[in-house]
This record gives sequence, structure tokens and C-alpha cells, in this order.
Amino acid sequence: MTTQRTFTLFSNYPVYFLVGLSLGVFVLLSLLIDNAILRIIGAVWPIDRLYSILTGFLLLSGILWQWRLFWFRNSVDKNLKMRELNYHKWIGSLFLVLLLVHAAGFGFRLKSLLAACVIVIVFTGLFHSHVLATRSRELSRAWEWVHLGISAFLMPLVMIHAWAAFAFKSF
Repeated sequence: MTTQRTFTLFSNYPVYFLVGLSLGVFVLLSLLIDNAILRIIGAVWPIDRLYSILTGFLLLSGILWQWRLFWFRNSVDKNLKMRELNYHKWIGSLFLVLLLVHAAGFGFRLKSLLAACVIVIVFTGLFHSHVLATRSRELSRAWEWVHLGISAFLMPLVMIHAWAAFAFKSF
């Protein structure tokens, strides 16, 4: 495939999609190989309890910010709605970076379930416009239910994770 053809192929996609897809693949591979990136970060800045708490709060803030779209999508102000959708797309595309710097790997049980949920949520969000382009109302609705359903399922898991982190790891 020539460079011109490759550029033409990818020029039809919005930048947030290409950034999110690239970061998604990078983060998934990094978590699968026990997060070598986190070891590099650890060489520069010591990874300790405070680091986990700060990055965890950043992740929680990102999750809560993403839920804003749920309330703004029924707004009568089209400009506000489109601006919030744009924020939602970009924050969702960059969300995996926060996951990468917080998680040391997929881990076991709850930690792997949390990481898998975040990855599925981001990828269903990234490909949402592609599903809408199929013009299948049933597929679009099912796709949205998966995206929102797993997002809602993530919230109690995050609360359990935070409780376990603070209850079983002393300061």
C-alpha cells in the first residue's frame, strides 16, 4: 500500500479516533506485558501510595466528567451539546493514558475486570460513529446500550476497588 493511499484511507477518520485507536492498542499491549511504561515512569518518579491515590483520583474525575454527556445530550442548545460531545470524544480517547499510568498491569480478578471494562468502553466509544454510519437503528441502539451499560457497570466496580484499596492497604 502506498503512502498516498494510506494517508487517504486514514484521512477520513477524525483525529480523536486515530489518537484513541493508537493509544488503545499501545495501552492494551503495555498492560499485557506487565506495563513496561510504568516501570519507566517509576525510574523517574517514585511510584508509591501517593502516586496510586493521585492517579486514581484523576481516573475517577475522568469517569465522572464523561457522564456529563449523559445529561447534556438532551440539551436544547445545539452548540453546548456538540461542545460536550467533542470533549467527551477527546477525553475518552485520552482516558487510556490515565489507565496506563495508574495500573501496573491487568492483574487478577477485580483489577483485570476494571481494565477490561475501561478498554471496552473506550473502543465502543471510538467506533460509535462507524456503527451510526451503518444506519441500522437496532445495531446503533445495541451498541449504545453496550457502551452505557458497561459504563454504568464500571461505577460500582470502581467504588469496590477504592474501598478495597483504602481498607486493606494502610497509610
